[in-house]
Amino acid sequence: MSANETKDKIQRKGLNKWWSYPVNGKGTLQYATGVGKTRCGVLAAALIAKKSGMDCNILILTPTETIRDRAWKEEFKKWGHMDVYNTCVEAVCIQTAYKYIGHHYDLVIADEIHNYIAPEYFNFFSRNKYDKVLGLSAYIDPVKMPLLNAVAPICDRLNTQKARDLKLISDFTIYNIPLKLSGAEKKSYTSANNSFNGLFPFFDRDLKLMYSCMKPRNYETFLQRKGMSLDDENKTFPFRCNAAMAKRKKLLYNSEAKIDAVKHLCELYPERKIIIFSQTIEFADKVTDELGDNCVSFHSKIGKKARKANLDKLIDNRTKVTRISTAKALNEGMNVPDISMAIIASGTSKTKDLIQRIGRVVRWEEGKQALIFHLYIENSQEEKWVSSSQTGYSVELMRLEQS
Repeated sequence: MSANETKDKIQRKGLNKWWSYPVNGKGTLQYATGVGKTRCGVLAAALIAKKSGMDCNILILTPTETIRDRAWKEEFKKWGHMDVYNTCVEAVCIQTAYKYIGHHYDLVIADEIHNYIAPEYFNFFSRNKYDKVLGLSAYIDPVKMPLLNAVAPICDRLNTQKARDLKLISDFTIYNIPLKLSGAEKKSYTSANNSFNGLFPFFDRDLKLMYSCMKPRNYETFLQRKGMSLDDENKTFPFRCNAAMAKRKKLLYNSEAKIDAVKHLCELYPERKIIIFSQTIEFADKVTDELGDNCVSFHSKIGKKARKANLDKLIDNRTKVTRISTAKALNEGMNVPDISMAIIASGTSKTKDLIQRIGRVVRWEEGKQALIFHLYIENSQEEKWVSSSQTGYSVELMRLEQS
């Protein structure tokens, strides 16, 4: 059985489960990127449209404009259902849809539903009516399951490792690359890290609690529980703790060593199409500047038309653009099969983020061996984040020479 035949079998099995589990037509497919979640949505929409004689309302919720305007339209066209898309489908970003009240839909397709499992965005599901809902995601954080179960419990799963074993996605290797801060950077990092570690235990090592205490009323209540009162010293604790954490992150995210490593890795693989992930726009743009004309940026501070143009340049093999540098904006929803290499210059401790970033480079292509390089500052908090995000993955260590 070919990879496409296996995918089709898995997708249709998943949709059959969704149709009957446990409340008919209300469930989530948790499939690794590349297995075909979007096609499942297209098939579900086509089924509802056919049953209704093309007289139905189908809403597709998306987390970004790129997914809303590009990804879904391309998939409906690819699978021969543009009539359904043009007649029955409304695609809306969740940032708009969560404000809806009193709407009714025959089907809601919640793409990247993990982004909506928050009280504010989940208002959409409590304030509107829908006959069926199909959630799509590569990974759902277990702590979010109770809220998801109230709307669209997971009805079928297939993770990245299983997808690789079934040859539904290209094989890949993850390399961890430890780097060192410069002398000045290390001095600043040590100062910020010591400050954070000295203050964070005061808030029971709970980030949400620390953020909450930045509001005076919440902080006074917290201090009262500790048997303390507000004074000239402790009144600054929440803000100093937050400032130290932010400074520490900025130093790790924007280290000069990472710029050098990105340049070196791109020079090592000139023939590959590469995506560079970072956590800040400042770093993403600096990478683009350093790499030159063959690299474009993609982030929220670039206008919609310019983002589209930059992505088109990467996709169009007639241009010289073979690298794209992004600050989180392309974690989800981009489908460029011939991208075969990712450089994660900085990331988070969340498995979800790593899964999504791997997903950008492992879409099936005959003979492709994808490479993922994960940069981090050795003996820092970032090393712990990397370790946490890679739980369950096999990785190899790679060292680069630093000047």
